[in-house]
Amino acid sequence: MGLLLQAKSAVRSGLEAVHLLGPVRTGLRGIRGLPTAMGVLRQRVQFEKAALPAFVRAPGPRILFQRHGGIGDVICTFPAVLALRRKFPQAIIVYRVLPELIPIVRMGGVADAVVPIQNWQLSPPPWLERRFDMLFQPYLEDERPSGLPQDVHLVDSFCAKVGVLACDRQPRLTVPRGLGQRISSQFFNAPRNDGPLIAIHTSPAWKVREWSDEGWSELVSWLVYERRARVIQLGHDVHRKNGPVEVTRIEGAVDCVGRFSLEETAACLQLCDLVVGVDSGLLHMAGAVGTPCVGLFGAINPALRLPTETPSIGVASDVPCLGCHHRLPVAHWEDGCPMEIACMKSLPVARVAEACDKLLGQRNCRVDATRGEAFPNSPPADA
Repeated sequence: MGLLLQAKSAVRSGLEAVHLLGPVRTGLRGIRGLPTAMGVLRQRVQFEKAALPAFVRAPGPRILFQRHGGIGDVICTFPAVLALRRKFPQAIIVYRVLPELIPIVRMGGVADAVVPIQNWQLSPPPWLERRFDMLFQPYLEDERPSGLPQDVHLVDSFCAKVGVLACDRQPRLTVPRGLGQRISSQFFNAPRNDGPLIAIHTSPAWKVREWSDEGWSELVSWLVYERRARVIQLGHDVHRKNGPVEVTRIEGAVDCVGRFSLEETAACLQLCDLVVGVDSGLLHMAGAVGTPCVGLFGAINPALRLPTETPSIGVASDVPCLGCHHRLPVAHWEDGCPMEIACMKSLPVARVAEACDKLLGQRNCRVDATRGEAFPNSPPADA
């Protein structure tokens, strides 16, 4: 009991030092509640360290914006956050996101402070919410069981949920100064024979979004031998929700899987002439740093995902069930598909190569975005 009292006294003193005693006093009444209290304290201290400097100079309202999602979702919220900034120019905006995605928000430059979501909490805890005048936690219609199919671009959907109109619908990332030069000299200083530098991203993603290893191998072979390209393979051996996975390395591509941080990945994408990938966060990152991209799509309509201004082409096959994600009832989700993912398995290499050729022909004069290969009866790109 003496040791327990000493521990409680030490914790109590620490809490009083940061003026956080009251809300967690209940958790300190018994040893069972102590870990919970310490978890709350840890979250609060992290919040104070990240956000307090911004709060000190806050003359206006305080806004908490939270997105509980992956890289692409977070990037596509940036126009909405910037529109809030224009609507409330005196506000302090704090963005709450999964810890591993904090660098994405920082490169986006849309918030005064970035704080982590702890333990996959779907909503801010009451102690945090009370510190703000406004809370925005936008969701997508198609991510709820009772939701309707989404028929607008992600950017427009997030803006609509927040009640704003975006002046610039293309999210943007700023690569840290000097990082691109370091990445270039460290990894890409070999002679390129005037050929393009192309990044591919094969996985991990939901199984309904992945292309075959055979398709990737044939495409890389064509890029290397027919277009004299230097191809690098990006990504990580970790799925955001499913944990560690084994990503197949594609022969002919330089293996950079798992070698880069998010900031380094952004720098690498910015160095490339073209990015070819499945529907994933890296495709959104490419668009946000201004690199043309070819996206491989099946269940999702590319017109509702591709970058809004950066040159991009969505490539798809010709199966009748194409775009099933936007229909009721939704025939697939994540890993399951009654058609055995025919949309991605039948995606022809020649069609992907044609899209690559089209964008590579524009690499010396970055023109307006190309939003080709839309699904039948899909809304226009600017819907």
